Amino acid sequence: SGSKKPLPLPVQALDHATGYLMAASAVHALIRRAAHGEVTTARHSLARTAHMLSKTATP
Repeated sequence: SGSKKPLPLPVQALDHATGYLMAASAVHALIRRAAHGEVTTARHSLARTAHMLSKTATP
């Protein structure tokens, strides 16, 4: 059959990408709090980052 198995991503790439997303979320939350007094939350996971990267990856 023509189905393709998903290729595993390097673990270090997932760690770094998730870390960058967490840092960006923290900066975004601080800016919103300073500008609008709002408190925001963010939820990140390695699995979600892997899913996002596999959907946007180009061959």
